This record gives sequence, structure tokens and C-alpha cells, in this order.
Amino acid sequence: MLVKAVIQDKFNIAPDLANFAGSLSPRVFDLNDLSKHHDRVEHDASMARSDAYFGEDPGFVTPALIDNVLSYGADGVIDINDVVQIQSARIAYGRMYNPMFDFSSLRALIARIEAGFVLRAFGGLNVNYCRTSFAASFFLNEQFPADWVKSPTAITLADALSTVSYLRRWER
Repeated sequence: MLVKAVIQDKFNIAPDLANFAGSLSPRVFDLNDLSKHHDRVEHDASMARSDAYFGEDPGFVTPALIDNVLSYGADGVIDINDVVQIQSARIAYGRMYNPMFDFSSLRALIARIEAGFVLRAFGGLNVNYCRTSFAASFFLNEQFPADWVKSPTAITLADALSTVSYLRRWER
């Protein structure tokens, strides 16, 4: 409950989205759960973490993947079309090199919600883009950027599903 309240407060997540995201997570959550392959939170084709199959602990950000994400933001932002390309590449890589790759409906939904969170919450504006400097700070430094402010409008379940729908439609 505390995690949900903090995320709602710090990122201006609406109660409907917080409740929905909470329903995807175990009732009792420990940060070590991120290291458990295919529990209810961890998934293949993450923008930030290597698939567990490759031997890296999925509980930790994979810097090379973040560097790849940031490379799409040469113009200073990562937008939803960049994320379509990033996720499409991660899915293709997983299908090609990970014989245990799982991008079933629930896993795909979680991956797309993760991507939407990066854009809408990390971006601070509840829109489908995020400054590369913000993404770098959140992922690599694990801290709020000094010049970041949370979205002035609450990020709702409808907002998140709009992003998820767009990603699903255009991923290859």
C-alpha cells in the first residue's frame, strides 16, 4: 500500500491506474521480486533490463540497454515512435536469441505499461515523450532529475491504455 501511495504522489498517478498496476503485482512485494524470472512483475523484452535467460539479474538495470534507449533521443527526447522501434528490436532480439522468450499477452501488457510509464511519468508531462536527460537520471542514477517536475495532470488508466494501444498497433 505504501508503494502505491508513493508512486501516486511522486508521479501524479491517478487512483484507477495505481489500482490497475497494483492488480498486476503480487500483494506483498519485495525488491528482490524483480530478480525472479517471470513472476508477476518481471518480463522479457524490457527496455531497461536484459532477459533473465541471458544470465544477468533482471532486478538491475542493464546499462547497455539504457544507452541504446538514450541513443534514440539524439534530439533530446525519446518519443512514442522511438519506443515502438526500441520495443520492436527487443522483441525481435528475444525471439531470435532467447529460446525461452515469453511475450504472451500479460507479459506484453506489462512491457508496454513500463514503456508508457517511462514516457508519461518520467517525462513529467503526461504525454508520449520524455527528455533523454530525465530517462538517464531515473534509470542510470536512480534519482529524480533536479529540473524534473511531476505531471500537472494525473496519469489515468485511460492515458496508459492509449499509449499501450499505440505501441501494440505499431510494434513489429
